[in-house]
Amino acid sequence: MKNWINLLPWRQQLIAQKNRKFIYKISLFFTALLILEMGISLFHGNLTRQLSEKQQQFYRQQDEFAKLTRQVSQLRRSYEQTEEQNLISSDSVSLFLSWLARLPLNEGELTEFLLQQNSIHLHGYAENQQEFDSIHQYIVQTEWIYESKLTHFSTSANGLLAFSFAIEWGRNGKASMD
Repeated sequence: MKNWINLLPWRQQLIAQKNRKFIYKISLFFTALLILEMGISLFHGNLTRQLSEKQQQFYRQQDEFAKLTRQVSQLRRSYEQTEEQNLISSDSVSLFLSWLARLPLNEGELTEFLLQQNSIHLHGYAENQQEFDSIHQYIVQTEWIYESKLTHFSTSANGLLAFSFAIEWGRNGKASMD
């Protein structure tokens, strides 16, 4: 029988060393692969979050734009209505100005006068009841006024009588002094 004698033990050590290096390289490769995958995952999560935020911002801006568009269209309609309401002849304007000049205000004052297509809104105050009564009678006795409504009447702390009238005037938007 032959005895087995290893004459080259360094070869076994070399193979074992190569195996350890191979296992070390594989574990290093998988560690690097794991770190890369985590980095890509974090990058993807960050991009997804940014995309979500941008989409939310886009939807908010879209809603705001729609809201502004509605407001602009409402303002345009309001402007068109105001434009239509302000189409009053110069004769009518002269009549109203002379009518206002004859309004029996002694101590009181008009604070607002709004002239529209078929209506007038007067806001003001009188010093006493007698002055208010004369203003009211003047309005009621004017021939081209069809209807007058006292929409507000109050006494302030300093004794002034605050009033508001809504007045309907003229036929087909025309006032006359008949």
